Amino acid sequence: MDAQPPRPALPGTRPASGSAAAQAAGATPAAHGTAGPDGKSGPDGVAGRDGKDSLSATTLVGVAAGVVLLFVLAILLLVAREDRREMVAHAGRLAANTALLLAEQAGQLVAASEVVLDEAAALAGPPDAPIPDTLDVHRELRRLVATWDHANSVYLMDAGGRSVVSSREFPMRVFEVPERHYLQVQHRRTVAGEPPLMVLDRVENSIFTGGNLLILTKPLPAPTGIFRGVAGLAVAEEFFRNFYQQVDVGFGLAILLLGADRQVLVRHVQGADAGAEERTAPEESPAPPAPPPGGMLRLSTPGEGDRLYAEAPVRGRDLRVMVGLDATALETRWRERLRVYLLIAAIAATGVAGLGLLALRWARREAEARDRLEEANHLLEQRVGERTAELSESNAELELALKDREVLFREVHHRVKNNLQLVSSLLRLQAMRLPAELRQGFEDSLSRIQSMSLVHELLYRTNQPSRVDFADYLRRLAPTLAECFLPDPDRIAIEVAAEPLELELDTAIPLGLLAGELITNALKHAFPDGRAGCLTVRLERGTEGDGVLLTIADDGVGLAPGPADTRADGGGLGMVLVQSLAAQVQATLSTRPGAPGTRHHVLLPGAVTTRD
Repeated sequence: MDAQPPRPALPGTRPASGSAAAQAAGATPAAHGTAGPDGKSGPDGVAGRDGKDSLSATTLVGVAAGVVLLFVLAILLLVAREDRREMVAHAGRLAANTALLLAEQAGQLVAASEVVLDEAAALAGPPDAPIPDTLDVHRELRRLVATWDHANSVYLMDAGGRSVVSSREFPMRVFEVPERHYLQVQHRRTVAGEPPLMVLDRVENSIFTGGNLLILTKPLPAPTGIFRGVAGLAVAEEFFRNFYQQVDVGFGLAILLLGADRQVLVRHVQGADAGAEERTAPEESPAPPAPPPGGMLRLSTPGEGDRLYAEAPVRGRDLRVMVGLDATALETRWRERLRVYLLIAAIAATGVAGLGLLALRWARREAEARDRLEEANHLLEQRVGERTAELSESNAELELALKDREVLFREVHHRVKNNLQLVSSLLRLQAMRLPAELRQGFEDSLSRIQSMSLVHELLYRTNQPSRVDFADYLRRLAPTLAECFLPDPDRIAIEVAAEPLELELDTAIPLGLLAGELITNALKHAFPDGRAGCLTVRLERGTEGDGVLLTIADDGVGLAPGPADTRADGGGLGMVLVQSLAAQVQATLSTRPGAPGTRHHVLLPGAVTTRD
C-alpha cells in the first residue's frame, strides 16, 4: 500500500561524486553553473537548478503522499464494505448451522419419544381388548417417565378422547378431549387404513401443569380400520426453552420449532420474558415465511424485532427449525468494527507524511533488495527442484513397495487356499476309512474348511487382498455345500439374493463360517427322507442402512422341540460355533420358526463398503 517514487534519480537530489547522474550531466564547466558576461561560471545557475530540483521533489512526494492517502482510504472503504458483507454471510452460516444443530437435537428427541410411545402402546394389551387401567400399567408408565428426561407424562387414551391411565396419577382423573387435533388426525388416518404415524401437536395451559405442552401421539394396536385410541407423551415447552437458552452464538436468537403446515410448536426468544412467551399463542404470532432454499430471510416482527432467519428440516419428520439472528446486534457490532477502521484510517493519514519522506530512501534500497530476492528465489527454486526429485523417487519406491505387498498378499491367499484344499483332501481320504457313524464329524469339518478356502480363493482372484465380495462368496458357497451333503442336489432349490457388499477379512471369515454352518444345518436336517424344498439365502443392508442383515431360511420340517444340545437339527457343536462366531463379529443372531421351516437372521453392525 506504500507508494514508491520513480526509480530514475531526480536532478539535484543526489550528490554526484562520480555518480551516473554526474556523468550524464557532462564534464564541461557549463554543467556546473551558468556562464557570466566574462564567460566564467557563476553560482547563480547552480542555485536556480537546485531550487527547481527541490520544488520538483517536494511536489512529487506531496502528490505521491496524496495518492497513497486516497488509496488507503479507498482500501479501507472497500475492506469495511467487504467486512460487512462477510459479517452478514457469517451470520447466515451461523444461523444455518445453528438450525441444523437444533434440527438434529429435535430429531433425536422425537426418535427417543417414538421409543417411549412404542413401549407405552405395548402396555395397552391385545388389539381387540379394552385398554387396561391397572396400577401395574400406571407404574410402568411412571418408569418410562423416570427413564427419559424429556418426558413430562405418558398416558393412554381411548378412541373417544377419554383418559384411561397415566403416569401422573392413579386412579386418573377422567377427562374427555375428543376435539384435540392429534386425536382427530390419528382417527382419520386409522379409519382410512393409512400406516401408523407419530403426530405432534401443541396444548396450551395444561390442566395438570398450567403451562404449554408438546404432545406426541401414536395409535394403539388395533384391528385394521378400527381406531382404538392413542398413546401420548407430553413434553413441557420449558424443556425446549431451557435447551435453547444454552445455545450461545454471540447474537440474540429467536428459535422456532415448526410442525406440519408450519404450525408453531415452540417459540423461544433469548432475553425475552419467559412468561410473555408462554402467554403468546401461535396464532397471535405466526411463523415467518420460509426462507429461500439455501438462503436467508430478513424480517421484522413486533415480538422479535429485525432478524435474519435460516431454516433446517428435521430429517425424516414433518418438522422444521427456524433460527433468527438479531440484525440490530449485527449492525451494532459492525459499527463498532467500523470505528476501528476509522482509527486505522487516521493513523494511516498521519503516517503518510513520514512514509513519503522515506519513499526516496526506499527506492534506493529497492534495487538491492530485488537483487537479494532474486538470489533467494533462485536458491529456493533450486532447493524445491531437489526436494521434488527426492519426493518423486520416494513415491516411486512406495508404489513399488505397494505392488510388492499386493503380490505378496495374493500369493499368501493362494498358498493358504491350496493348503486348505490339501487338508480337505487328506481328511476326505481319512473319512473313507472310518465307519459311517464316525464319518459325520469329518464331513462337518470338510464343509468348514471349504468355507474358509472359498474366502481365500476370492481374495486371490480380486484386486483388493484385504476385502471380500461377500455376495459372490454366498453365491459360490451355497451350491458347493449342497453338492457336498446332498446325493441329489437338484431336489432342493437354492436361491441366493445378495446385494454387492464388501467386508473386511477379519469380518468375512467368521461370518462366512457362520453362514456355512447355518446352510449345512438346513441341508442336513430341514429336508429328511428325500423331501424336496427351497433354501433361501439373502444378504442386504439393515433397516437403518448401517449394517448387514444375513437371512438363511428354509421351508423344511422346522426346528425339533427340546433343548438345543439334544435336538437332531444341528443344535450341538454347529450351533455352539454359530453363536461363538456371531459373538466374534458382534452380530445379533435370532432364530424364528417359518411357515413352514426355519429362519435365521444375523444382523451385523459396523462399517460396510458397497462396491461400485
